[in-house]
Amino acid sequence: MHIFQLPDDEIFKAGADKNEWLPQGKTMKVDVDTIIFCRKGTAHIEIDLIPYELVANTQLIIIAGSIVHNISNSDDFKISYITFKHEVYDEATAQLEPSFTFFLKEYPCVQLGEKRINKMNYLIEAMEDFYNEKTNCFRVKIFKNNIQSFLLDVYDKTRTLFKIDKSEEVGRREELFIKFIHLIHKYCPQQREVGFYAEKLYITSRYLSSITQNVADKSAKYIIDKHAIQRIKIMLKYSNMSIQDISYELNFPDQSFFSRYFKKHTGMSPLEYRAKP
Repeated sequence: MHIFQLPDDEIFKAGADKNEWLPQGKTMKVDVDTIIFCRKGTAHIEIDLIPYELVANTQLIIIAGSIVHNISNSDDFKISYITFKHEVYDEATAQLEPSFTFFLKEYPCVQLGEKRINKMNYLIEAMEDFYNEKTNCFRVKIFKNNIQSFLLDVYDKTRTLFKIDKSEEVGRREELFIKFIHLIHKYCPQQREVGFYAEKLYITSRYLSSITQNVADKSAKYIIDKHAIQRIKIMLKYSNMSIQDISYELNFPDQSFFSRYFKKHTGMSPLEYRAKP
């Protein structure tokens, strides 16, 4: 069982087994959240096609729904990890700005200083102990409290990097932004127009763009297109579908329109991207 799998009767697990890391060349979509701490060695990975390098004392937070690809890792690569159901993350971050989750997805990898390394070691060791202490009737509650403390601490250390405003109007914008991101995950890349999502949210396209600009410093169209291109790249790279079948699957009028859309955002045709090593 690899690190992105949970036993049927558990909401979390923790460990430090190299054999649970993804095999080299393996790609998968994860449906859990995972905190990874690299203890030694190196690994080159992609998360949603964005490359990252894991070296000693690197912390990596992977949010459910991400596509993870292990390009390669050294023979001495060693990690510790905590994996848990996404409902635990939602519960732990319920009172935080949704831009925090957006931030974690944009910047999942960070090199830790000595003080943070000590905290990470304590957290993982504690979680391993609670995971193995099956008879503790409070183990799940203790785990949730520890994960919440960890995420609140990450939030505190990074909150100056995203916008925070507690006014009622901003709270409403944050709520709509969360719904917008959920809709993108549900309907994109088949639906790529701002108007479609604005209609689902019962607001105007202009107001939706102002929301995303305020929360994420990006236009609604940019977020939609970025997500669409990521999904298309994944299909081109990891599926055996033809270009024509992909364009049909993703609701493009025809293959030519699909190719122009992809080239506009990447600078290369779908065939050129697929042929890349």
